[in-house]
Amino acid sequence: EYTFPASLPASESQGSATSKKQRVRKPRQKVIPMEKVYVTPTENDVLLGRGGRSNHHIGNKRYREEVKNLRTWYLSIGDNKEEKTELSQCL
Repeated sequence: EYTFPASLPASESQGSATSKKQRVRKPRQKVIPMEKVYVTPTENDVLLGRGGRSNHHIGNKRYREEVKNLRTWYLSIGDNKEEKTELSQCL
């Protein structure tokens, strides 16, 4: 069992986590659109999110297949970051 040194009070020995000053943030103003526009996703769209809807969407399936096809090319590039960036951006 560890005991605190007699020269330091227990509050000082806990580290800097308790002495860090919290930053005060101003509340953000809510932006409410005048009119909400809903978009129906097409087969060319990639949906973000989790779960069945995004996993089974045709655009997401095509995207995952394309990633799978380009994986060996990406891995063969090696350490050339510029070429890897170019490849990922063309995807």
